[in-house]
Amino acid sequence: MTNKTHYEILGVEITSSYYEIDKAYRQLYNECLSEKCHDSYIALRQELDQKEMSYWILSDKKLRDDYDFLIRSNENEVYRAEHNGADISTPIAGEHAYVCIKIDIETALQGGTVNIKYTKRDYCLGCMSKGTIAKERNCDVCKGKGTKQYADGGTVCRKCTGSGRIPRSKCKRCKGLGRVNNECKLTIEILPGTYDGYHDEDKGKGGIGLYGAESGNLRITIKVDHPQGIKINQADIVMPLRLTFVEAILGKYVSRPSVIGILDAYIPPHTQAGTLIKTDQAGFLEKDHSKRGAIYYEVSICLPKSAISTPILGQLVYALTR
Repeated sequence: MTNKTHYEILGVEITSSYYEIDKAYRQLYNECLSEKCHDSYIALRQELDQKEMSYWILSDKKLRDDYDFLIRSNENEVYRAEHNGADISTPIAGEHAYVCIKIDIETALQGGTVNIKYTKRDYCLGCMSKGTIAKERNCDVCKGKGTKQYADGGTVCRKCTGSGRIPRSKCKRCKGLGRVNNECKLTIEILPGTYDGYHDEDKGKGGIGLYGAESGNLRITIKVDHPQGIKINQADIVMPLRLTFVEAILGKYVSRPSVIGILDAYIPPHTQAGTLIKTDQAGFLEKDHSKRGAIYYEVSICLPKSAISTPILGQLVYALTR
């Protein structure tokens, strides 16, 4: 039997994704079939079986979790024997935590703080993140040999994955993984001008790393909820503004409340429907954060349904003869 781990057999890291494991296995399998240096069919079959077994274990989440636990346990036993009982294991990087939060458009434009809750992988206090609360024992299937003959031709024991040893007692709280899910609370700062789909990353706030490895990060996605009638054009915001036809002809200064605060703007004379009027407020951040967009009024004109009344005619005459 080889002394290599299943990760070493496939040439991948212990932190590799399932996609990377699948890609490595297929590449090695094809290379193995194309090689012409095998002494016999038996040697070829043994090499293929070895790679298939490694792939079979590492591509299954439960089997891989159990195998990772065995790796840590075996390395701990060896290290403790060589270093007077000291404890060490393979560093395992913390997993990233993800959270998506929704904020209103006023908070997005003006900035502020938001309290969030998220779940991350944290220390297991039941076993102090070791994964086990007792020593190992011989595998009861292969009797400590690491091999067993199966009907499908496999020879590596599938209970202990070839190590010959299994933990006497996994930690029930973390199921031998050394980490548990934990709900965390955090207050995050919203930058003024934060746009819909904004991504942020808080270093070290994700799942904890084991045995000296770095903790993961908290990756935040922000969604901006805006009321109906408001249009978003990249970093710009377009608000509806209804004017009477007199206001459109004569022009005026407007200062009107909205869901994003008071908006001030000057409407020039003879303004047409559909005209965009820039206000004094800034919009969202550009994607490169170099500058902010603007907030515009989109003008619509309300025409009278009946004949123009005398007071309105008087306003027009007065304005035009000043």
